Amino acid sequence: MQNKKWLSFLIALLVAIGLWVYVVTVENPEGEDTLYNIPVNFSGEDLLREDYELIITGDNVTTSGVTLTFSGKRTDLKRLAENKDEIRVNIDVTRIRKPNTYTYSYSMSNLTLPASVASDSVSLIDRAPGTVSLTVQKVAKRTVPVKLLTDIKLVEGYVHDRPVQDFDEITIEGPEELITQIKQAQIILERENVDTSITATLPITFIDLNDEVVDDPSITSDIAEIEVSVPVRMTKDVQLDVNFIDGGGATADDVTYTIDPPVLTLSGEAGMLEALDSIKLPNIDLSTLMTNSESVV
Repeated sequence: MQNKKWLSFLIALLVAIGLWVYVVTVENPEGEDTLYNIPVNFSGEDLLREDYELIITGDNVTTSGVTLTFSGKRTDLKRLAENKDEIRVNIDVTRIRKPNTYTYSYSMSNLTLPASVASDSVSLIDRAPGTVSLTVQKVAKRTVPVKLLTDIKLVEGYVHDRPVQDFDEITIEGPEELITQIKQAQIILERENVDTSITATLPITFIDLNDEVVDDPSITSDIAEIEVSVPVRMTKDVQLDVNFIDGGGATADDVTYTIDPPVLTLSGEAGMLEALDSIKLPNIDLSTLMTNSESVV
């Protein structure tokens, strides 16, 4: 009796699975599916900037995209969800000619779907937000100075010369309300334990009238990076010395002398200074001295 119950249960389970497979694969019923964070593409944005000097400065969809609800066969909806990253909402902005706020509605005809899903196999039945709003401003240009900030920590015994940068000013471009607030561009060079000359390519940041950093992708410049070079030299104290030539009845052993200054501080390439321990002054011929105590320059 127990075996018959298990057999009946197994047959019922198999029938249920079979019916489910039949419904899904053969009948393929209609259904709905909601997809979130679908990105919006503004078609013609580059043309807008190049031909009409206009720029999109804000919209209501860049941060979170849009939410789309589709209806269709379950198999098509499944493929749509699996390839969600290929879905785009396309808004054509090529007809814009002046700064303003614009609102666009969109429908199925504005969508780019995955290649595996035919456009007539699913329908768009809901969307949020229902419209795309964007703000367009005039592009402005300005030339601003480039300020270099340095924090260079040298190894003891080294000095550096004045830094040299390949651009002292750049041209910036972007929304007029932002560009008018930019005071300068800024680059920062930071190094520690420096004992050789520096060459560095530094990124640019923008500083406003309140000395705050402005990080806005709508601001661009004709120069993206600036190269800075800083010559670094070794310093060394080198002893001065002199030779005496016997003459006039006097020899080098008879001479007591001082050199003022006794030491010179030199700077230059480390390879040259490391081997230099003293500097010989021109020889002094004792026969040319007129008295027993003289200063020779």
